[in-house]
Amino acid sequence: MSAPTPCSHCGRPLRPALRGYCLRCVTTPAQRRRLGRRSAETLNAEGPLARAADLVLGAVGIVIGLVVVVALGQWLGFTVALVALVVLALLFAVGLIGVG
Repeated sequence: MSAPTPCSHCGRPLRPALRGYCLRCVTTPAQRRRLGRRSAETLNAEGPLARAADLVLGAVGIVIGLVVVVALGQWLGFTVALVALVVLALLFAVGLIGVG
């Protein structure tokens, strides 16, 4: 039986068949929260194409959110739309809503 793959950053053994960084070596608490059920090892094992797709989907989600807020602003008034935008930004920043 082969030895587990070590973490690229700290050298701790990872679960079998996964490569990359262990959960402790993921850079920020927000990034760890956004992972949800996917572990950091799985995220790093997916490769750059999957991470790029996540970024594109995130950008699309932000644009859709802004369009909705502007539409609400025209219908309900821009003060309400601005408050909604701030609330969405805060929820996204603390990781309660996210991409993927």
